[in-house]
Amino acid sequence: MAGGVAHNVVTWIGTCNSPRSYLVPSTPEYRSFRTAAHTLIVDLSQKNDSIDEAGPVFIRCLDMIARANDGQMYTPIDMLRIECEESNTRPSPHLWAVLGSLRLRYLHILIGQPGELSQPKLAALTPMACTGKSRANILPLPHYRYNLKYGTPQLFAGLRGLKIVHPLAMDIFVDMCQEFHGFAGQLLSLVLVSQPSDAHGRKRHTYEFGDALSQCTALSHLGLTLAHHDVDLPLCHMLPTWLSEIPGLVGFRFRGPAVMVRHCGRWIQCAGDEAWLRKLKSLLCSVGDTPETDWRNRQSIIGEVLAWETRFIDAMVTHRPDLKVLY
Repeated sequence: MAGGVAHNVVTWIGTCNSPRSYLVPSTPEYRSFRTAAHTLIVDLSQKNDSIDEAGPVFIRCLDMIARANDGQMYTPIDMLRIECEESNTRPSPHLWAVLGSLRLRYLHILIGQPGELSQPKLAALTPMACTGKSRANILPLPHYRYNLKYGTPQLFAGLRGLKIVHPLAMDIFVDMCQEFHGFAGQLLSLVLVSQPSDAHGRKRHTYEFGDALSQCTALSHLGLTLAHHDVDLPLCHMLPTWLSEIPGLVGFRFRGPAVMVRHCGRWIQCAGDEAWLRKLKSLLCSVGDTPETDWRNRQSIIGEVLAWETRFIDAMVTHRPDLKVLY
């Protein structure tokens, strides 16, 4: 405690920097880091002219952090955040290999958005003892290149919270569920944010996503943000059914493209059934406020959007008097 304010530890490392550790106050400004005692932020946004030379040093630093994660110097790492502003970047197999020994409770893969702790914010934090310095005389790793992999069974063994921000967030989640059987059933919080992209198209079938979501039987909080390329008729029709298989859901936040409303009549029917999501305490449902590839398309059906949202939310509140609607 310092001045009555609790602090958590954040260790930050970029592809071209030595790792640095900071005390982060548990204040609203840093609310994303309040749930974890020690967060490791791996920032893949930095680039230099010689990534083949920087890569081995970077991976060696990560290996050093993982090996030192015994709780003797700092609280053990319980959250891993992989961040990069460029949506075509992938965590390398080497990264997952050296971090695979971590025993995480929270994993955030945030690709295509700026990191929450910018350099000015980091500079304002209280630094801790240096985690270690990178050494330049590291032998090159074999064929260093980015390729999407998901870690090790140990990395997922104790996972309770998962957040993925990526144009293919739904596909990544399905791949994780198929690679690490059983981990979805222990998740308490799941957030999938699919970003608009002309360069990406969903490869996994909608029903594969439904099967994966239905495995999340312990979830209490779910957040889904769908992009235009995620939406098809089966998803619009079946999502209420998949949600009904999550018995303890108390918080649900949903955002989707405007075109969904033409295929989501069943949502209103389910909202009128008191048994559907009967434990839900908070709801955010906003269709049409996600970035659209064609803004004119949203404008043309704005009346339908407002009518659908009004009917759905009214039905939810009527049959669930204690429900808190978020806007």
